[in-house]
Amino acid sequence: MAWNKFPYPEKAYAYPGAALQKSWERLHRGDCEPFPEDAKVQDAWRSYHAGDFGKAVESGLACGLAGYNAANKAAAIYANYLESDDEHKCRLLLEVARRCEEQQGKTPTDANAWYLHAYALGRYSQSISVVKALAQGLGGKIKHSLTQALELEPGTPTQVSLSAPITPRCSTRSGRWSAGSPTEPRRVPATNSSKRLSSSTPILRSPASSMRMLW
Repeated sequence: MAWNKFPYPEKAYAYPGAALQKSWERLHRGDCEPFPEDAKVQDAWRSYHAGDFGKAVESGLACGLAGYNAANKAAAIYANYLESDDEHKCRLLLEVARRCEEQQGKTPTDANAWYLHAYALGRYSQSISVVKALAQGLGGKIKHSLTQALELEPGTPTQVSLSAPITPRCSTRSGRWSAGSPTEPRRVPATNSSKRLSSSTPILRSPASSMRMLW
């Protein structure tokens, strides 16, 4: 598969050597991903933050389960923002979801395995018909994964602030599910976690900032 290039390459997005760990807390304030001990997993995250999503996926998967979060985040973000082919986009998102399900079975306390699962299925469901999404039970799966993620990491800014807008709209009324725009503003109910957030809370500094992404 040919990967489209990230359109905003900058030296500021490179984190060689100790620079990655030094910047880790700032870069991952949104998802609270633990700093990886494996040097090869670190390299996968370096590729992700530099916008080399294809390399991040390849490097992350080569590390096995330890590299899944780097690979999955890179694939999901790439699919949503840079992949122009709908078939490739859907395939990437479903692959992310399947790997997340593997993680959920083997490392169920990894909050990002649940969050990225919801993200991938949410974006995938927006690329197919509502009938297909209903038939596959995606609304319930997304809601379940987000609930699990928030229970494991209740104070994670990304999960709290984006739990509604990143997914297709899920409605429990009459058991119905309907698709919604990912860019349409939606109020998140105030919780103890969300009250600790503010408009000035930095979510992430990475290639995303140039593309005005939040994830």
